[in-house]
Formats: sequence, C-alpha cells, structure tokens
Amino acid sequence: MGGGASKKVAYAADALDAALVPEGGYADFDALYGPDPDPLTLGRGRLGSPITTCVRRSDGARAAVKTLGGAGASLPELQRLVAVYDALKRDRYARHVPVLDACLSPETRTLRVATAIAEGGALLPHCAAAAPWTEERLRLLLRRVLATLAAAHGAGLVHRQVRAENVLSRTGGLEDPLLGGWSLARPTARADGEAGDGAFVDRQRRPR
Repeated sequence: MGGGASKKVAYAADALDAALVPEGGYADFDALYGPDPDPLTLGRGRLGSPITTCVRRSDGARAAVKTLGGAGASLPELQRLVAVYDALKRDRYARHVPVLDACLSPETRTLRVATAIAEGGALLPHCAAAAPWTEERLRLLLRRVLATLAAAHGAGLVHRQVRAENVLSRTGGLEDPLLGGWSLARPTARADGEAGDGAFVDRQRRPR
C-alpha cells in the first residue's frame, strides 16, 4: 500500500474513533454509582477482572459492575466497546439482563460497565417470559450444560467462559446443546497429575 493510501486509511480510522465519542463526553461512573455497603463478588470477567456490586445513586438500586481495560489497553477498542454497550442499553434486548451504563475513563483507559442483577432465581423466569421456550425446556438445557461442565471438571478442566453465546445448538433446538468457547480453559489440580482430556480442549488450542 502506498504512502498516500496508508494516510487515508489512518485518517479514516481517526475519524471513526472520533465519531465514537458520545456528544458531551463519557459518563462519570462515580457520579452515577456509589459503593455497596454490603458488597458481593459475583464472579470474574473473561480477562479475570472481578464482577462486583455497586449502588446506583439515583434510586439506591444494587447493580453489577465489571471493569475492562487498564494500563496499556487500546483506547479505540474501548471506545468501540462503549458504542456496543450503549446500543445494548438502548435496545433492552429481552433475553439479556439490561445494561445500565458504560463509563469510559480515557485517562486511565478503564471501562466500567454496570448491569442490572437478576437476584433470587429471577433470571430463568425472565428468559422464559421473553423466549420462545418454556421454563421446563430451559431447565433441561441448563441441566445438560451443567452435565458437560461436570464431565470437564472430572477430566481436570475448568471452562472459565460459561455464557450464553458459548452455548451452541446442533439442531436449532435445546435438546442437544454444545458448549463452545474453550480457549481460556485451564487445568485443575488432580492427585494423579493429569491435566485433563484433550477432547475437552478447543481444537485451535491443542498442542501440535
């Protein structure tokens, strides 16, 4: 690619990144949310960052928050993620727990994403009410996913990326699910020193 063409691509990328900055700048997370007086750790994100609880200042509602990025993170990539989360916030896709806010700090290159929390077993009825499946069929799907995870744990592997987009269907239904997304799987400690069955590992990650 010639120098002129390279400059045009760079200018186009700069224009795209500038267009991703919302009018008025990014929301201030600390202005919208405060500490939870009884904080919980709900899990960990795909890069290992903890998902904890906070309190929305406007109404005192508890929310979940995860932090992405940090020193060395790509600012344009974080800006694109803000645009994705803002679209999810506007769409309120019925099968997902609502995204409340996505707040980016360009100075520290951290993105904090707040979502609603489905507490006390409320998530499954929420999904059943919005999806073309009954609660009974969703429970069947969950049992089969848990059986897959139990088999993986028995073989010495922890999946680490159990989320909706990694539950795949062979037939378009719920009767015979596949669990994908094994790229971050890690071995568990086993008395016999085995690291698990290679059949459970994403083929792209198997030793050659």
